[in-house]
Amino acid sequence: MSLNPADVFQEPGPLLPLREAEIRRDFAIQIEAAIRAKPMYPHFRLNAGHVATILHVPIFALKKGGYLSLQDSGGKPNDVDTLLARLKGTLDLVDHFLRPGPEDNKAADNGRTEPSLTSHNPDTPRKRRKQLPAPHTPTTKTHQSSDLSSPRARKGTRKGSNKSDDLDAEYQPTGKTRNKTQSRNCRIRDNSACVLMGTSDPQVCHIVPFSSNNNYENLRKTSAVFAHAKAFLGEEWMRQFEPLIQNARILASSDKAWNMICLNIQMHTWWAKARFGFKCLGYDNPPEGGESVVTL
Repeated sequence: MSLNPADVFQEPGPLLPLREAEIRRDFAIQIEAAIRAKPMYPHFRLNAGHVATILHVPIFALKKGGYLSLQDSGGKPNDVDTLLARLKGTLDLVDHFLRPGPEDNKAADNGRTEPSLTSHNPDTPRKRRKQLPAPHTPTTKTHQSSDLSSPRARKGTRKGSNKSDDLDAEYQPTGKTRNKTQSRNCRIRDNSACVLMGTSDPQVCHIVPFSSNNNYENLRKTSAVFAHAKAFLGEEWMRQFEPLIQNARILASSDKAWNMICLNIQMHTWWAKARFGFKCLGYDNPPEGGESVVTL
């Protein structure tokens, strides 16, 4: 993916054409009426999150057989409680996707060596603080026993505790770190330039957040909501590609170049805050062994 200066500028169209907005509004009215028809929900009203979902999911998700449709593929009414759960679950998915973990606060690879906060000349000796014993603390050395009462710390933590030697807690293996080879491959693919601005020295950013599956706890949270991605991506996509996002056998399974894109630091900041997005307009199937050309 890269910016082609030879491309003719195209005036962007409306995010939601008027006719399509009317169609989606009709779907929203029908969904609300169907839910209110159930005695348990006589006063139900779609909230702003529900309406935003109906306005933004692909239109196929609202038509017969779609994930948020009133009818299944056979034309039979979908269960109202199931539809309500899907509307709520879709919002939970978006919240999960846009709530970055501490691992997402940096780029996969910004191409720079981070400078030290303080400069230090190795030839200049540093002053060392003299450590004094605490009051009433004996200064005599103590010898640790080498038996099993002093186990060595293992890599990882235990659930509910920050101490790796809490033997009563559930053991949690250490998560994965970022794959520098994959981020380098992304940088090479994007010609070491921001795909939007064409500026050099970009940051390599994840599409599906790195924290979605870099450890078992994050993978568990993702698994709890990811089924609702069907509303945005469709059943066929989920069947084919969901294992690349959720794989209990391989942590950080989506930490790959195909899930990365080069953006400059400002675009990366806005990207993380959902200030803009990309829409796939098409792609060219490559000859055997070649690379796909994706138009965004």
